[in-house]
Amino acid sequence: PRSTPRRRQPQRKAAGDYHHGNLRRALLDAAVMILAETGGAGFTLREAARRVGVDHRAAYRHFADREAVLAAVAEEGYLALHRQVSDELEHAGAATRGRLLAIARAYVRFAYHEPGRYRVLVGPRNYQQFPATDAAIDGAFGILTAEFSRAIAAGAIRGTDVVEIAAWYWSVMHGLADLILTRRVQVRRDLVGAFAERMVGRALDGVLRERSGPA
Repeated sequence: PRSTPRRRQPQRKAAGDYHHGNLRRALLDAAVMILAETGGAGFTLREAARRVGVDHRAAYRHFADREAVLAAVAEEGYLALHRQVSDELEHAGAATRGRLLAIARAYVRFAYHEPGRYRVLVGPRNYQQFPATDAAIDGAFGILTAEFSRAIAAGAIRGTDVVEIAAWYWSVMHGLADLILTRRVQVRRDLVGAFAERMVGRALDGVLRERSGPA
């Protein structure tokens, strides 16, 4: 007698997986695209789900609301910024001016190449309910305060308030990045880093006790 073929049991997908990969990752990538296009005003979790091609109810299995998505995008952005700044500092040498300009170069390049993530980084958000995001923010700002602490200890910088001068420098970098992103200032893609060095360098020279290196 012929044997009856066994019916295959349908395989259940692992939590978080769907027809073309990991849904959480896809939603975050869609969020970054929307943020780059709209600046944040048009972002909703429903729109991210639509871009991915799933029902919006599936998105809520991974994120409680819009703010949770933005917090996750911000966390990834700050971690990426921290890595890029650290990479620049590894090749910056020991001179204070060169190290601080390396930070500015990495910061402005990140804003230029990652506008969606950058807009979340600098947007008006309260991440106290997202400890991982708060920790990523502290890490990114901490690398800047560490450099200014080093510069103050070496007597290379005018001023003694590390947080205040680090906040000033971040403001300078942010202002330049914003001018470029809004196309108030247009810069060739391959010249963004050099342009950032020149512009931020002019502000930095006002607080350095002794200028070193090229303008």
